[in-house]
Amino acid sequence: MTLKGTALSSTLGAIEHVHGASGLAAVRAALPTAVRRLIDDEPILAVRWYPVEIVAALHVAVRDVVGHGDWSASHALGMAAAREDFKNLYRIVIRALTPTTVWSRMERMWTLYNSRGKFTWIERKPGSVHVIIRDVAGYNPGMWNAVAGRGQQVILMTGAKAANVAVVRSTESEGEFEGLWFE
Repeated sequence: MTLKGTALSSTLGAIEHVHGASGLAAVRAALPTAVRRLIDDEPILAVRWYPVEIVAALHVAVRDVVGHGDWSASHALGMAAAREDFKNLYRIVIRALTPTTVWSRMERMWTLYNSRGKFTWIERKPGSVHVIIRDVAGYNPGMWNAVAGRGQQVILMTGAKAANVAVVRSTESEGEFEGLWFE
């Protein structure tokens, strides 16, 4: 499985935004040598596909360094990354949508970042959503928390007054989410 470079670069930017330059440096130092070299020695290209193991290693380092052993630190990174990904023109487009409409487009947005994954909607109605994303490979709890954070931030960007998207359960190959919001 592969992920778009834009997801990798926005995650790195989110780490710096949330934890500062020293936090980003500490996370980079905790990465396996091969991953650190790839991130440090080559420019990350937004349109290039990268192995899922790179982003997974990044979230392990986030958990270990700035998350103090807690995977949920990646939720805030997902929110910050979404703000970075959906700025400028995209921010205007998202603002024109309702939270319910955004969820109807999440499957398409997923394919912009991920080479695999299938949505199974348990519930999708105004104010709430329950979804399972299946058929991925190599995801860890940090990555799923970042997905929840991205979804939560996108809902807020539509103008929702409050939102919460949480991971209900996750494995390496699927993640289950529940989201609630007030329009």
